[in-house]
Amino acid sequence: MTTRYPGLVLADWRTRLLHDHAALFTDLRVVATGLGPTLTSVGGPSVGEGWRELVERAYVRIAAAQAGESAAEVAILVIEEKWGALRLTVSTLDLCETASAAVDLAVDLAEAGSLHICEACGAPGRLSVRRGWYATVSAARADGSLPVRGRDLDLQVATMIVGDRTVRMAQRYDVWSDSFIALEPPIDEDS
Repeated sequence: MTTRYPGLVLADWRTRLLHDHAALFTDLRVVATGLGPTLTSVGGPSVGEGWRELVERAYVRIAAAQAGESAAEVAILVIEEKWGALRLTVSTLDLCETASAAVDLAVDLAEAGSLHICEACGAPGRLSVRRGWYATVSAARADGSLPVRGRDLDLQVATMIVGDRTVRMAQRYDVWSDSFIALEPPIDEDS
């Protein structure tokens, strides 16, 4: 419980995350429910239980990136499913370059990881399509879905400014290490 909100009901993992990371939500408010007062935010997670760990890890990474930036503002605007993958929209203001890169990495890792975890149950999953709807589902929940085949699903091309040069780098998400692995040497755009 928190002393700011006496008697607050934290009924599920979503409201507990709002409570534990209140600084990341600009529109956090207390609302009355049949069980008692609880927290809500437009930017609060509206995804299935299976992606809980991804969202929690992203919150921790984003909060850590902001930790040393007292004048900076970071706000989570949206956490949703779109086209079968997690979409996390974050607004940042006055973050240093390193902290901003850490926030971007937290978002990218969560979104890439969501293509490998069933949104409903958290078991290993695959991006699939069923009757025109995309979802990342486990084998047990596939129920006639067809896997989306594409070797570039985990590919990310990053463009960075290094000094006075523009550098592009291809990397692939590695589900086991929850990290991106460089695929080739960086390409110097200015050469």
